[in-house]
Amino acid sequence: MKNLYCPLLILSLAACATDNTLDKSYSYTDRYDPTIEIPYANLAHESNKKVTSMISTTADQLNRYIAAKLGGYTGYPPINAYDDIANMAVWLTSQEPDASDIEDKYYENMALLHQAMYVINKDLARCVNIGSSYGKDAGTCFVNWRKNNEKQFNEAKNNILENAYLIDIRDAQFVTNDDTVLKFTLAEGQAYGGDGKITAIVVNDEQYNRIDDTNKFENENSILTYNSVGKDLGLSFSDFGTYDILTKNQDTGDVTQHIATDVPFAGGYESQQIVDIANDVQFTGRAVGTASNENQVVDLAGNATLNFDKDSGISTLGAQFDNWYDIVVKNDDTGSITFTNYKNAYDQVKLDSTPDADGVISSTGAKMDAHYYGYVPESGIPTEAAGLVQWTESPGGAKMDIAFGAK
Repeated sequence: MKNLYCPLLILSLAACATDNTLDKSYSYTDRYDPTIEIPYANLAHESNKKVTSMISTTADQLNRYIAAKLGGYTGYPPINAYDDIANMAVWLTSQEPDASDIEDKYYENMALLHQAMYVINKDLARCVNIGSSYGKDAGTCFVNWRKNNEKQFNEAKNNILENAYLIDIRDAQFVTNDDTVLKFTLAEGQAYGGDGKITAIVVNDEQYNRIDDTNKFENENSILTYNSVGKDLGLSFSDFGTYDILTKNQDTGDVTQHIATDVPFAGGYESQQIVDIANDVQFTGRAVGTASNENQVVDLAGNATLNFDKDSGISTLGAQFDNWYDIVVKNDDTGSITFTNYKNAYDQVKLDSTPDADGVISSTGAKMDAHYYGYVPESGIPTEAAGLVQWTESPGGAKMDIAFGAK
């Protein structure tokens, strides 16, 4: 049945697409005010990235972006469901489908595919209106453009993810090794669910309101500092780092003492988690946290690698700390972990166990949670990861508590 699609319709629409004037019968003013100086910018992005690099958009922003990108469009009657156009544009750029996948979309909804391609790059409109009734031609046209215009494609991909991927940071959740839960709160009161700016953070049931455009939050009693390391790596759907909470003097507002120091956290969007990972993964990133015993605390920060083996389903984290041990930990059945190359200048938090002939201390019982995230979870292909590790040598002995992230 695919070959019976009306060629006259295609030819007439191809001719229509050569007209660069805006058809005034198609109105976008219900979604987009052309007098706005910056029509679709993520106005909260610059503020939010002081806290986290995670993608966060609003319906209002998505609508204005799609409407602005459709400016000058004169092909098919425009689709009012801008979220459908946005989803198709995200699919075309993030999942990078092959020609046969695009062919299927062509026959499902040619107008939707045409408008999504126009949003990605106006030149791509010709891929649908090429005077042919065959969807395979549209798919081949797009794939060839993607291959021959790598820089333009990547710029369009990033632009679409930042502006047309509808995802609300209030849905993100972060946890610690002691099961504390952190969640963000956004500004309210504007159309389509607020402007997307982070205004507070809730730790369990206690809310801290954001101090200006900083990574600090406060309530009547305390100040919380959210130290994202994920933003240094440019993570999009997850975050990790540490946070501190300090009490305030009720009279002066000055800090008086620490309630929590360098508490590792990690998490992200559950909707973007990938459970069924399609292949082996090799990521690089960072690990942060603390090593401690009854009398000493060492702040940890170092480079890390994260590997996932599809056959075994085991994740392996390696981290190198300049002021403690290098570690390798697995989320296998025993929680195996090794320590090598101790290098603390003050002999702080040194393990009680004796290294073997190769200088390796081997142990078990490490608790490691690794979560993988991606643009299209259904693809099984992760683009980043974040997680936590906790290990205790013995009651009263050394304890390690770290968060990690990688991409």
